[in-house]
Amino acid sequence: MAVATRILTRAATVTGNPEATVDIDDGSSRSTARCRCCRWTRGHDIPYRNQLVTWAQEHADQCTALPG
Repeated sequence: MAVATRILTRAATVTGNPEATVDIDDGSSRSTARCRCCRWTRGHDIPYRNQLVTWAQEHADQCTALPG
């Protein structure tokens, strides 16, 4: 799956590290959000993708971990 949406984390905005992101991948029936820094993961069916994007944005706004 290719990254459909990439959201910068709080760590990215503070440090300028463009790899500190939450990435959302869209499959055929499911979307999955993964934080590249702390490994937080959440998934949901495609019809509820907007809710997943909201969760991913909330996580990204608070995540201060750096990619390892």
